[in-house]
Amino acid sequence: MSAEPPENSQYARATRSKCNAIRFKPSKRSIPEFINDPSNQSAITDEHSTRVELESRLLITRAAKASIDTLATTLLDFSVQAPSLTPMHVDVIRAIAILFNVSFHLHSYRIFVFVRFLIILHTFLVFCKLIYVHRMALLRLSSFFCYRSLPTAA
Repeated sequence: MSAEPPENSQYARATRSKCNAIRFKPSKRSIPEFINDPSNQSAITDEHSTRVELESRLLITRAAKASIDTLATTLLDFSVQAPSLTPMHVDVIRAIAILFNVSFHLHSYRIFVFVRFLIILHTFLVFCKLIYVHRMALLRLSSFFCYRSLPTAA
């Protein structure tokens, strides 16, 4: 006789998932609502205080511009250097930094391709306009010569 209760009985053991990860639900609040939330006790509320905090912790330099590459690198550096982060926090920070960087570069590539298309289109339209202008000039010139009276033989 088996020590395990039957599978469908009320005494059967509930099987738990092996993953103990916490699942977060996305919020519907905007970025300004997160920044100005009264329950948040942070003094970082604008660009100046953000830059001062990151420079004081040596995560960025004074000369560094606030570009996507700089901010993604800062997030990745922080995920490596922070002593009290759990593996879940490190993974989330790294995932955000990587997606942030990838989505920006994909977006900037799309903008680059679109701008190149606009430049090519503009060049084509200018070329077409030049052809039209030259064609009109040739038509005027030819009409000028066609309607002039030709010398008659005496």
